[in-house]
Amino acid sequence: MKKAGCSRRKRPPPPKSGRGHQTLAVEFPNGGISAKAYFFPGMKSLATGMPPGKLILDSIKRLALSGWKEPMHHLCNSLGLQDDGHPTDTAIPPFLLSADLCTPDHCCLKIYVTDQVVSWNRVADT
Repeated sequence: MKKAGCSRRKRPPPPKSGRGHQTLAVEFPNGGISAKAYFFPGMKSLATGMPPGKLILDSIKRLALSGWKEPMHHLCNSLGLQDDGHPTDTAIPPFLLSADLCTPDHCCLKIYVTDQVVSWNRVADT
């Protein structure tokens, strides 16, 4: 057995997770209390191979909210999200889904996108 000359291919380590995959925020408006949940699909995307946009859209579809189809269709068109969840413009991918934790009739879902093309010239111009 020759150990010294043996080279084994090692798998690269998985990327560090960075921030959490879920976050809970608590607000204290007007002496009351409310909570919001934030879901970052990046880690699940790495684990499943599904794009973050698809994970977000599928999560909203599973809720089966009444009246969601037309606004979601408009949002997908505005963001250039294809049916597979990939944005046509990779500079503005969806990266965060949030929800108010309250009764469904007062709940608000939010999808966050971010501009991935950052340069000092663009920062100065905006």
